[in-house]
Amino acid sequence: MKLQSLILAAVLAVSAGGVYAADNKNVDITLAGSAPQWTAHFGADHVADNFVDTFTFAPASGNFLVNGGFTNVSVNRNQYIEFLSATLNGVALQLYATSSGGTTFSGAASIGDLATTAPLILTITGISRGIASYGGNFNIVAVPEPATYGMLLAGLGLIGYAVRRRRS
Repeated sequence: MKLQSLILAAVLAVSAGGVYAADNKNVDITLAGSAPQWTAHFGADHVADNFVDTFTFAPASGNFLVNGGFTNVSVNRNQYIEFLSATLNGVALQLYATSSGGTTFSGAASIGDLATTAPLILTITGISRGIASYGGNFNIVAVPEPATYGMLLAGLGLIGYAVRRRRS
């Protein structure tokens, strides 16, 4: 009787080893470039699990236009990433995918000039089917504040005044 209990306990202990938590990643991304333009690349790899990856891009404070995207390319139908959702600062991104993973392309998202503020927080949720990875890049440009345009107009006005005064 004790032997059966011992064997049962050993079997349960060994079988529980295959259970593991999701492989979530939180990554601070270093931007290349300098104000007012930056670029950055990012990516993650996963092994047969659900994931929620969070990437933080931290240009200086202010308003920005962001474009770029990410993708998973797979040549094996048993190794791909199924993207479930993606947001940039809470704004949902359009996902593109083939059904059940393709032979060369299984999913992507693209961003075309999304206006937002710093810091930029990209959250990607998905399921890794087998061992798979994805990668992408963002291009970021600062948007001038309204005061910049006011100063430009005032400067042009002063130049016009000086030209007019010189002619008379």
